[in-house]
Amino acid sequence: MARKGKDIEFPEFDWDSDAQEVALQKLKDVSDKCTLKNLVGYLYSQQVGDGYAYYVVESTKPLVLCHVPYSDNWEANLRGINLNSVKSAFNWDKTLKGLKR
Repeated sequence: MARKGKDIEFPEFDWDSDAQEVALQKLKDVSDKCTLKNLVGYLYSQQVGDGYAYYVVESTKPLVLCHVPYSDNWEANLRGINLNSVKSAFNWDKTLKGLKR
């Protein structure tokens, strides 16, 4: 079961600013460099309500996920999330990115 770490420092949502998009892209760039053997820094997302809850993997033993307060600031129930579910999401993300041209 995943533990919740500290929230990632993130700009507040503002309709007139793209600061959140820029900050999220930086997290995605770090996440793209992760491997299945080293998931620290991976940007994990889970659908919640009408959006997504975003987390960054802080450690895998024990699994610690740090919340990213992006857009609507959704948070997921971490009770059912374990390392295998994060690895599955990672593999799925890599597969989808491989399909894009």
